[in-house]
Amino acid sequence: MEKKKKITLGTLAASMNHMSNRIDKGFVQADKSTDNKIEQLAIAVKKGFDETNKKISSTDKKISSLRLEMIEGFDNVHNEIRDMRADIKEIRGDLTEIKQRLERIEKTTIEDSDAVQEEVHFLRKRVDILEKQVKTLELKIAASS
Repeated sequence: MEKKKKITLGTLAASMNHMSNRIDKGFVQADKSTDNKIEQLAIAVKKGFDETNKKISSTDKKISSLRLEMIEGFDNVHNEIRDMRADIKEIRGDLTEIKQRLERIEKTTIEDSDAVQEEVHFLRKRVDILEKQVKTLELKIAASS
C-alpha cells in the first residue's frame, strides 16, 4: 500500500504561501507586461496625435496664406472694376458732350445751309436783275449808235 503523506497545518500553510507568492509574481509580471504595453500604446498614440497636430498646423498656415492671397486678389479685382467703372463713367460723359457738340454743329450747319441757300437765291435774283439791266443798256447803246 501506498504511504500517505501527512499534511500538517504548517506544511499546508507553507504550500499555500508558496502558491500565493507564485500567483502574485505571475500577476505582477502580467501587470508589468500589460502596463508596459499600455505605455507603449500611449506613446504611439501621442506620437500619432503630435504628427497629426503638426500636419493640421501646417495645413492651417497654408490655408491662412491662401486666404490672404485670395483676399488680396479679390481686393485687386475690386479696385480694377472700380477703376473701370470710373473710366466708363468718364467715357459716357465724354460721349454725351460729343453728342451735344455734334447736335450744335448739325444745327449750325442746317442754319448755315439755309442761310447759304437764301443768299444763293438772293444772289441769283440779283444776277438776273443785273443781266436784264446789262441787256437794257446794251440795247440802248446799240440803238444810239
